[in-house]
Amino acid sequence: MKDKIRILLIEDDEDDYILTLDTLNDIPGKMYELEWVTNYDDGLKAIASNSFDVFLLDYRLGKESGLDLLRKMNLIVESGPIILLTGQGDRALDFEAMEAGASDFLVKAELNPDLLDRSIRYAIQQFKTIRQLRKKEDELQQLNANLELLVHDRTAELNLANIELKKVYDSEHELSQLKGKLVSMASHEFKTPLSTILSSLSLIGRYTSHADLEKRTKHVERIKSAVQNLNNILNDFLSLEKIESGFTPREPDKIVLPNFVQRLLDELNPLLQPEQNIVFSHNGMVDIMVDTHLLKNILINLLSNAIKYSFEDKEIVLKTKCLTNALEIEVTDYGIGIPEEDKAHMFERFFRAGNSGSYQGTGLGLTIVKRYLDILGGSIRFESELNKGTSFFVLVPIITEMSV
Repeated sequence: MKDKIRILLIEDDEDDYILTLDTLNDIPGKMYELEWVTNYDDGLKAIASNSFDVFLLDYRLGKESGLDLLRKMNLIVESGPIILLTGQGDRALDFEAMEAGASDFLVKAELNPDLLDRSIRYAIQQFKTIRQLRKKEDELQQLNANLELLVHDRTAELNLANIELKKVYDSEHELSQLKGKLVSMASHEFKTPLSTILSSLSLIGRYTSHADLEKRTKHVERIKSAVQNLNNILNDFLSLEKIESGFTPREPDKIVLPNFVQRLLDELNPLLQPEQNIVFSHNGMVDIMVDTHLLKNILINLLSNAIKYSFEDKEIVLKTKCLTNALEIEVTDYGIGIPEEDKAHMFERFFRAGNSGSYQGTGLGLTIVKRYLDILGGSIRFESELNKGTSFFVLVPIITEMSV
């Protein structure tokens, strides 16, 4: 037999206790077991016992209010889902209860078996979901700690064996700064989308009617976007790690370049801002052989940056041209541009231009593009004017159908 769900009612009115008990007993399945305490202090003691699945909390408890107890509960223990009961509907009180941590807000006069049953089940499910997300947040915090350990180990290796990277970072002080920047950036970039996910999931639990479908859809899209941000951050870290582990290019694949680019643009469509579009044109031969994995990553990084930093109603221009032994690529946006003082540092790892603070990013995208082009024997340069836009010019060695 399935265990009963244990409910604690904190209520100073015996009539309301009897009413609540009768309502629970009228729910089919007899799955609920109710215990009752009558005051604030006894409520705190019962909560601390950690032996209940859900709490029904009266708004009026003598000189103390249910909201006072609700706030105290959230401070002393991760107790369980809490449903606040009140004698009359009050929209302001409803919002105040939710901000204090209540899973739901019910008016006693409107209470019936179906409503109470649904509220309890939804509250328990919402509480489980939030607890799982908190567990995921703890796991990501552990990931941050592991990243810090990885950077520490990498620093030790650089100090012992890698002369070339010692020339880049030059001193132990610079290595320490790099480590601190990585840990700080990773922590911030993970926490921002996680906060969005937790917030949206909490609000979704409140939108239970068909009329709230649009609101639920909005928050589902926010969650999808936040998860995509997390995925992009992890991809940047993995790409950099792969390069630094001695990544070598794959055997070239034969492609029809315009078709290849169009498929990639279709993948990027969901990233476009309102009224943005990518205008693509190609000149020259279309059949080439190239490392498609590296070419795709180069284009995705450049076009993602163009989408991110371009103004909403401006187009993004992508031009490709096949020469005898090389592919020319031009990506142009009409956006915020790059400050003059930052231009010399744009391909440095973790570097972000001074005017990019309000945009999400790891500062690794252009570093990865430059390193991939170094592997392929290609090149990259750019031109930019503040608040007018930026153009990147890339040259990738290829094998054309005519040269085979």
